[in-house]
Amino acid sequence: MKTALFRVDASPEIGGGHLFRCAALAKTLARNEWHCRFAVSRQTLNMIPASLTQKFAFDILDEPAAESSTVAEPSVDVVIIDHYGIENAEELALARSAKQVLVIDDLPGRRHSCDWFVNSMPGAQADDFRDQVPEGCIILPGGAYALLQPIFWRNRLRAFDVRQGKSNVRRILVNFGAVDTHGMTARVLAGLRDSERELTVDIMLGLDGHLKPELTALAQGSNLTLCFHDWVDDPSPLMVEADLAIGAAGISALERCSLGLPSLLVVTAENQRQNAERLGTLGAAMVLGAFSSVNAEQIISSVNAAEAILGDMSTAAANVCDGLGAARVAVELERPEARDGRPIRICPMLEEHVDQLYQWQQAPDVRQYFRNSSMPGYHEHVAWFIQKLNDPKSQLYLVLCGGVPAGVLRFDYVAGSDSFEVSIIVAPDFQGSGIGTIVLKMARALLPDFRLSAEIDPDNLPSVAAFLAAGFSRTGYRTYLRQACEPTGTTLVN
Repeated sequence: MKTALFRVDASPEIGGGHLFRCAALAKTLARNEWHCRFAVSRQTLNMIPASLTQKFAFDILDEPAAESSTVAEPSVDVVIIDHYGIENAEELALARSAKQVLVIDDLPGRRHSCDWFVNSMPGAQADDFRDQVPEGCIILPGGAYALLQPIFWRNRLRAFDVRQGKSNVRRILVNFGAVDTHGMTARVLAGLRDSERELTVDIMLGLDGHLKPELTALAQGSNLTLCFHDWVDDPSPLMVEADLAIGAAGISALERCSLGLPSLLVVTAENQRQNAERLGTLGAAMVLGAFSSVNAEQIISSVNAAEAILGDMSTAAANVCDGLGAARVAVELERPEARDGRPIRICPMLEEHVDQLYQWQQAPDVRQYFRNSSMPGYHEHVAWFIQKLNDPKSQLYLVLCGGVPAGVLRFDYVAGSDSFEVSIIVAPDFQGSGIGTIVLKMARALLPDFRLSAEIDPDNLPSVAAFLAAGFSRTGYRTYLRQACEPTGTTLVN
């Protein structure tokens, strides 16, 4: 069993976002049979929900000297750091003693010493961070690697069905994190009250349950129906039902995006500013500005403006991230290898990969087993490729073997079911290398809660062998199925 140690802190001053995104990754790794524990400061204890203390061990670091001795243990396979207070020199010391280091950071310009670097800033690309990390560091950029609880992906498809055709704002979710340090919830509520709209307002209080009487009095006699929610381990049902959200621009903004929920964003901390600006530029949110300048009149006008483009904002939000970031990072940490020892990776495909896929599809020994063996024209292929990239119910991954493009992994949701159809292409130069089976095991690790089905030409013997070796069962002349995983998960062993 592999071990991951998370070095992270939380407090009313820095918020709980660092802790919660680490918890999302820890839960995913635990399902893949990793042992996960946390090293935190004493003040962090007050921010940890009971659901986490029941699942993971938390080591308390009272002295600076305890940091290196606790974190840099030889039994730890990966140290995961999500902490603004840990600088490059400390990471370098950990890198010398720990087996591997993964750093999560969203502050611009900081240098790091690590094996993996995660920055989930919407629209970020690997080249944005090349000069901040050592040569050979694997960079995992953008919303595709946003570390969200697995439940967000599981509720994503339902959210699209609920949101379809919505054009009015009748239910608003207000959430300013575990602790609303700046009193933004009351200010937003005053604005909604003054709008005279008939609204249902869900208020996530976090650790601010004592504010309930004050907020109730603020809305008294108005057209607002208030629904209070204390600590919520799973906010996704509230987000699915909401038409619009008003909240901070941290990790919760990305949670809302995964469910296609448009947001009005308030920058409550300086490290949220770039995230808010990116989401505004992408059309997924409207940025109200810094907490100190937001007023009731601005809130009223922004709700009205958002209502006019609600559908477009929802589509843009859904394209920012899908809730599978933690699963993608967990697959990276497994470091599966081909038979010759070269590492195998999968990365979400981008528009720049359109020609690579077209080239592989033209290879006779690849195309002959397709459901439709006729070759599409280039422009037809490009249109299909772009449509697939923008389809929230499909996923395309580029397979890399030793850093070289080696194939494609594809998922398509089977309408009205709890399953995805999975298919793979192995590039001609990599056929016979054994990567097909490994990639199919990676597919299971990405979508453990869904059944995976496949249709395979009976004459395609290498593909049949790969699917069977990856745990699929034959269910018909051409059909294969792998059931959803048990909670203990799966491992990517060769």
